[in-house]
Amino acid sequence: MNSKLIFNSRIFRLKSFVEETGKKYYRCMTPNCGATLIRFNNQYRLNRPHSEECEKQIQGNESLSKRFWEFINQMASELGKTSMEIYQLAVERINSEIGEDDHFEIPPAHHVLQTISTIRKARFPFELIRILSESPYSQTKNEKKFWRFSSEVLIQDKKEMAVCWFSDSVASSLFQANQIFIDGTFLSAAKPFTQLITIMCFDHSSRIYVPAVYAISTSSKQDMYTFIFENIFRYFLNSKWKFKYVTCDFEVSLQNAIKKVLPEAQLIGCFFHWKNAIRKKVNKLCSELDENQKKELVESLEELTYIPLNMIEEKLKKIKVHFKGCEEFFKYFQKIWMRKYSPQIWNISSFPDLSQKNKWTIRRIS
Repeated sequence: MNSKLIFNSRIFRLKSFVEETGKKYYRCMTPNCGATLIRFNNQYRLNRPHSEECEKQIQGNESLSKRFWEFINQMASELGKTSMEIYQLAVERINSEIGEDDHFEIPPAHHVLQTISTIRKARFPFELIRILSESPYSQTKNEKKFWRFSSEVLIQDKKEMAVCWFSDSVASSLFQANQIFIDGTFLSAAKPFTQLITIMCFDHSSRIYVPAVYAISTSSKQDMYTFIFENIFRYFLNSKWKFKYVTCDFEVSLQNAIKKVLPEAQLIGCFFHWKNAIRKKVNKLCSELDENQKKELVESLEELTYIPLNMIEEKLKKIKVHFKGCEEFFKYFQKIWMRKYSPQIWNISSFPDLSQKNKWTIRRIS
């Protein structure tokens, strides 16, 4: 049972509790103040008023409280400072203003930090985007342009936002790329944004695949993806795309947007996402198999991604015969990977210009 509580900026101590009625009686802890407080059904009622001296202190505390929270509200926009740094500054400032007769109770840190977080979430898109669009955050280390655009767009009668970054030097690698990778992830986008999109390509100078374009959006609908891709590729209208393949995950809205904006490119489902989905379902639906058998099943299914398309059905039948007790899993595989997502999307046997070595390289970095 809490022995103290704060009410109207004053600290009260529990004096008695009447179990029959559920009422709690508190008394103001200010010296020479006889104010009492009754708590019943989570409601408070001041039963006896504060002394005149205590009332003056309350008014002073209300003024201190107001200044404290005004400072917090103002500093919350300073995104260069952490929430804890703002709290510490507010405490230092208010402590310097508290007089000997003041009994101002500084709010708990967790309460202030939560308030700062709430304020920042409400202001985040506008404050952060404003900061990132200005120097030095809008440039690379060698002061080249990195920030590209932030736009509001109406998606299904709702105003959404998209932001994009890329440097000229890295993006130029897109012109020479035979294949690009478009990855969308929900986990890396800070609220209120819901999606981070990364476009990667092969960099000939470093001989590795590098992120070339970044975009964040408040929506993951097809119209938003289409809007982002059209705005990105608009920067390259004077250049002819050379890539023939686009690898991405199996998000339907993302794939449809790619097909619409890049109709001539061949869409390839990401092997990493494919295998990850298969592995999770094997672990969930094939409980009769031990760990080695589960691993063997996943490896057997991997072969379906590169054998000729006309051999997939026959190979799948053999796998079903070999692994007993996995009927539910194979129902899932048939529904998702044979009907919802055609094998033409996740099987790469029809791409003769990709060597077997390149195929596996593509998968690893996807």
